[in-house]
Amino acid sequence: NGIPAASLERLASSLWGYVTLTALQLDNNSIGDDGARILAQIVPTAALRELNVAFNGIGNDGVVALLKAVVPHPTLATLTLSGNTVTTDGAHVIAFLLAHNVVLRELYLDHMNIGHAGERHIAASVASNKRGGLRVMTGFELGSVLVQLDSPDFLGSYTNEQVLHYIREMWTLHEASQRDAAAAQAQAQAQVKA
Repeated sequence: NGIPAASLERLASSLWGYVTLTALQLDNNSIGDDGARILAQIVPTAALRELNVAFNGIGNDGVVALLKAVVPHPTLATLTLSGNTVTTDGAHVIAFLLAHNVVLRELYLDHMNIGHAGERHIAASVASNKRGGLRVMTGFELGSVLVQLDSPDFLGSYTNEQVLHYIREMWTLHEASQRDAAAAQAQAQAQVKA
C-alpha cells in the first residue's frame, strides 16, 4: 500500500471517534514512528478488536506511543507488531502491556529482533499476569525463555499456546488455593471464638 505517515494523518482525522471501527489493517506500509504516534491518538476513540501495523518501519518511539494507548484499551484482542524493529527499551513496553492488559488474546511479534534480554522481560511479564488472557503469541519460543527464568524444564518442549494455557491454569489453581486457605483460616477463627 505504501501509506506514509502524512497520508495516515488524513485517514486518522476521518476515523477520529468512529466508535464502530473494530479492525484496522495497516500492515506493509511505511507509517513509521510518526504514523504510530498518530494511531495512538485514535486507538482510544475506537472500539477496535484488531490492530495490524506489521512491517511499517516502526521503531521504539512509535511502539512506545502505540502501546501506551493499547494497555488500557477495553476491547483490543489482537495486536500485530511483526516486522517492526525494537530494542530492549521497546521490549520493556511490550512487557508492560503483557503484565497489565487483561483483554489482549493474540500478540504477533515475528521478525522484530527483540533480543534475548527483551524476550526475558516479555516472558516474565506474561507469566506474572494472573488475569492475562493471552492465547497466542509469536516471535520467540516462550517456553525456552521461561525455562531460563527457572520455570519447569518441560515448558521448553511446549508450543507457545501450550505455555500460555499452562500459565493460565497455574494462576487458576493458585487463586483456588488462596480461596481455600482463606476459608480454612476463617473457619479456624470461628471455631476459636466459639
